[in-house]
Amino acid sequence: MLIGLFTAHSPYAPSVCHSGGGMSAGVGVMSVPVGPGGKPESAGGERQPFSVAAAFVSGTAVRRKSSGATARGPGVESAASGPGEEETKVPEAMKEAMVVDLRSDTVTRPTEAMRQAMARAEVGDDVYDEDPTVIELERLAAGLTGKEAGLFVPSGSMANLIAQMVHADRGSEVVLGEASHAVLYEVGAGAAIAGVQYSIIPGDGRFTAGQVRERIKAPTFHTPGTSLIWVENTHNMGGGTIFPTAEIKAIAEVAHEAGLPLHMDGARVFNAVVAGGEALRDVVREVDSLSFCLS
Repeated sequence: MLIGLFTAHSPYAPSVCHSGGGMSAGVGVMSVPVGPGGKPESAGGERQPFSVAAAFVSGTAVRRKSSGATARGPGVESAASGPGEEETKVPEAMKEAMVVDLRSDTVTRPTEAMRQAMARAEVGDDVYDEDPTVIELERLAAGLTGKEAGLFVPSGSMANLIAQMVHADRGSEVVLGEASHAVLYEVGAGAAIAGVQYSIIPGDGRFTAGQVRERIKAPTFHTPGTSLIWVENTHNMGGGTIFPTAEIKAIAEVAHEAGLPLHMDGARVFNAVVAGGEALRDVVREVDSLSFCLS
């Protein structure tokens, strides 16, 4: 069974009922009707290429096309609710079991084994560099990425802000993609706290060394100069696009030739490693700093 996401106008989107009688987006499951031999078909009898399921939140019943017969199954009750429709009431526990929350990787929760590991972890005062677990984590991060040192911070947005404050002068410019997380989802911290402005490159988050070269400029009496080049890998708003490692290397050459650092927002860099089949060190080798998330 495939799990799909649908817009309200999708021909495969189910109608969802709840106690208020209105329509609500969220989670529940509806399968496409299945014809002879187990092949899915539409209400008009045309076979579809595969069976589809859609999830919606706050629905207590899912309506689907039916011959009008009443059906029952383990824990599920179906009854005809109108001409050509059948209403299936799904128990709350079953609905929860069917839900796969794909809103964000940040909605994941630790397993019991992870909680136990946290409870058993040796702790100390991190301010005085006396927390052995944090020290080991930072050493591990540096070792995995081939960088000089690591720093554990509460959030990816904070890590990105630190990078801007370390690399960029106040009143200077950072070159990055127009839909970067730093541009859209970090509450303007680059401007408000780091004091930088953005020179944005249009597209799906990937750009070329040539495009970067065009935007690098020295400061003048009236305009800010470039202080930092920024890539995001994988790219959140680009649909998870992977920034090609060869292009990152070319961008790094352009940046370093101009005396500029290159930072990678690698919140999901491990996804790029898995999907691209490359070693983490190879993916991040050319960047001067990077951030990644543990959520």
